[in-house]
Amino acid sequence: MTYHSRSDWGARSSRNRSTIRPRGVAVHYNGPPLGAYTHDRCAGIVRGIQAMHMDSPERKWADIAYNMLVCRHGDIYEGRGKDVRSAGNGTDYGNANYVCVMGMMGDGDDLTNAMKAGIVEAAGLLGQAGGEWKVHQDFFNTSCPGSALLQWVRSGHTATPKPPKPEPKPDQEEDDMAKMFIAPDPTNRHLYLYDTNTRTRHHVTTVQQGADLIYLGQATNVGPDGAGIGPIRDALFALYDEAGKADKGPELSDASQELEAECSARGLK
Repeated sequence: MTYHSRSDWGARSSRNRSTIRPRGVAVHYNGPPLGAYTHDRCAGIVRGIQAMHMDSPERKWADIAYNMLVCRHGDIYEGRGKDVRSAGNGTDYGNANYVCVMGMMGDGDDLTNAMKAGIVEAAGLLGQAGGEWKVHQDFFNTSCPGSALLQWVRSGHTATPKPPKPEPKPDQEEDDMAKMFIAPDPTNRHLYLYDTNTRTRHHVTTVQQGADLIYLGQATNVGPDGAGIGPIRDALFALYDEAGKADKGPELSDASQELEAECSARGLK
């Protein structure tokens, strides 16, 4: 979406203006249908609305009534602007407390997703993203803003979307790209350190003394000549016993075969 300043769309100068401290935004529409107008007509429509508000005998307002307007394509047009008293809400209370955003549509026109997004963006530019959302008929006996905009505002979909919550980190045993994990070799029962980043494995006895091996989030310090492998082996037994994947006993072969199969499935060398 694009923001168009008053000079961009060729606004006339305001006759006078007064500032307010708004508590929310009120949504309006045109009333008579505008149809599926093309984008090259949008600025002209805004100029026409301003002329009607400033020149028609029953109005003679100081400026276009709305603080901002949004076309069916989602572009935003500056009206009276931020913190300026509007003339569109129909009551002194409404104009003194709520800025106006007009959706440039009328009865029977389609409410586009682009217009919805533009109205929410316009409310944010007016400093009312977290303010109260009203419609014209909340202040005055009128059909404005029409059934489509009314239903949308009442549904609460005008709220600024919250950023999505971060995805929870998977359990270490389920993460194929976990830092490193320990697995035994089925042929000689030696434990190997598998690095999932380089997709290679290293015999634990070649790991430098003091290196930390990670297995299921448990760090085990490796001493000289592979000392410290025992706790890892015991952890393997406990894991596979709990999962029902290995028989109890002194042999490591059952767990070895299971882990080797998992390593092969992961494409590790």
